[in-house]
Amino acid sequence: MTEHIKRYMHEDGTFKIVLVESTHIGRDAYQRLACSPIALSLLTQAMTGALLLISDLKMETTTQLKFEGDGPLGTLIAEANSLGEVRGTAKDLAINFDPLADQGLFQQAIGNGMLQVSRRIKGFDELYNSVVAIEGEIAQTLSRYFVDSQQIPTGIRLGCLLDAEVGVKGAGGIMIQAMPGANENLLFILENRLMEIGDLGAYFAKPNGCEEIMDFLFENMPIKHLADTEVRFHCGCSQARMERVLAGLPKHELAELAQDPAGITISCNFCHHPYQIPSNTLKSMSEEK
Repeated sequence: MTEHIKRYMHEDGTFKIVLVESTHIGRDAYQRLACSPIALSLLTQAMTGALLLISDLKMETTTQLKFEGDGPLGTLIAEANSLGEVRGTAKDLAINFDPLADQGLFQQAIGNGMLQVSRRIKGFDELYNSVVAIEGEIAQTLSRYFVDSQQIPTGIRLGCLLDAEVGVKGAGGIMIQAMPGANENLLFILENRLMEIGDLGAYFAKPNGCEEIMDFLFENMPIKHLADTEVRFHCGCSQARMERVLAGLPKHELAELAQDPAGITISCNFCHHPYQIPSNTLKSMSEEK
């Protein structure tokens, strides 16, 4: 099934709305990474958030979200580009604990820490970084990023409903941004509706979930549909990229690895695809140092 970033705008131009479907993205991550339910839920939400952040970019850009804290999860990374491709990983994909009822799952997993947002525009060497403190859940932290770094009042909700067989039953997210001149009363109404909508994952598990979300949030409001972009889980790893990573190792480490006539096998952190590196390749890398 094809999933999309769906873009909308209030007819007076004062509010932008972005909706992301990510059920199958979460299922792909589950199949590739074999992660625990806790890791899968948070990883799917983070990838959805990364897609929300690239939704309005005009140039071909890659955006990475890196949540790093002192909790058991350690690090959570999601990376998306303006083509609608997204991938993600975490330091502890097997994380498992009994969540407390009075605290959010992400807060318990990541602990205290920071979110680093990095953007790279294709054709430019410069990397643009912004850092904000982790505040509440993933959605709250991303909202804080928009307010602190871009001065855009932003409301975000993310949801992921798990399934014992396929990993994810329904997942997605929505972002509402107030543009200059936005009506404060309307902003207040939308903020309340965003908090009242309930479990987004359950909505996205339905065939017409996107329509139900839009009807609930923007009832009797003149909203126009702008455009859609197809999204999917995609990892751009390759044999050449893995060899470039290995080439950065010290000479003595490469020489030691080259001693095994069978070579070595390394796996991509984002998709776990295995790559076989022959011993003669490792030997050449060492000799070039």
